[in-house]
Amino acid sequence: MKVSKLKVGEMYNAGKSIEILKNSILRRHIEYDRSKLKCKDLPIGASFVGMWNFSHLKRFSESNFLYLGYTREDWSLTFARNIIKKHHWFLFEGKKVIVDNYSIRFLKNIGD
Repeated sequence: MKVSKLKVGEMYNAGKSIEILKNSILRRHIEYDRSKLKCKDLPIGASFVGMWNFSHLKRFSESNFLYLGYTREDWSLTFARNIIKKHHWFLFEGKKVIVDNYSIRFLKNIGD
């Protein structure tokens, strides 16, 4: 799936051979300009989901994601490959999470 093809309100899933790692976002994971933002404006406690293809993994079910849209912020996650200030939000396992651009390629639209 390409980022440009995502639609708000659509359901996506990651196949059974895609490994999913979910981490809580802590203050040390966020890069931001302290003169522009206050700590209360940061997504501390939200979750970040990373995915990669792991052919040896066989889960019993696929993981579903509901796309909520994106936001442009004045902060970036330190474990992202680049400084990215556009964040894609999904509902995953009942919680609002950020999925990085690299991982979105592993998602497939359920409606297709």
